[in-house]
Amino acid sequence: MQNSDHEENYRAPRAGYQGKGHIIYEDVQAFSFSQRLNRLRFACYGLTAGLILFLLAALFFILSAAMFSGPSAVFASSLSVIVFAVLWLLYSVSLAVRRLHDMGRSGWLVFLMLSPLLTIPILLVNPNAPNLLFIVTIISPLFSLYLLVGEGDRGMNRFGTPNSANSVLVVIFGGLFWFLSVTSFLIQLTYVTLQYTSPEVLEKYIGKMPESDIKQLERLLKQFQ
Repeated sequence: MQNSDHEENYRAPRAGYQGKGHIIYEDVQAFSFSQRLNRLRFACYGLTAGLILFLLAALFFILSAAMFSGPSAVFASSLSVIVFAVLWLLYSVSLAVRRLHDMGRSGWLVFLMLSPLLTIPILLVNPNAPNLLFIVTIISPLFSLYLLVGEGDRGMNRFGTPNSANSVLVVIFGGLFWFLSVTSFLIQLTYVTLQYTSPEVLEKYIGKMPESDIKQLERLLKQFQ
């Protein structure tokens, strides 16, 4: 008994609520499906992962172009696109699950991100279902917007402790990317809503925009989806 008490004195304190309002925070991991993630860390981690995967993809393209040619280069490029797309999807899902945990929600709600895939069977079964198609189309951007703006639980919840104070880098880069992402999703939701409810408004205003500006706007919206 004395030995166990002695070891307990030197054991690192466990994360969690310690009483009297004192919380020992968990160390935030770069990749996890069980922890929590606040709004700015969610945006910052997404930005960082996107930049890292982009640089790795660029490096792989350069190496494949130098090492292969012809069909082999095409195969290597196609394989790299699939691999990096899977990695990005997996990491994005993990971030969304942790953001849901921060708000006390089940991580299974992350499947709402895949709602655009439902448009395929809807179009096959009933191509003339604009209202249902509209609802399915806006679920994903609405859910993404909810992840960005939803307030997390201030104290502990069933998924663990909240994050510790954000660093300066998280505040700066996470805050900037958070603002750009929220703005992008609001524009996307407005565009999709007008497309289904008032297409004449889009034809009146967006139809007058130069084609290059329209394509640039579409690329911007896809970048933050």
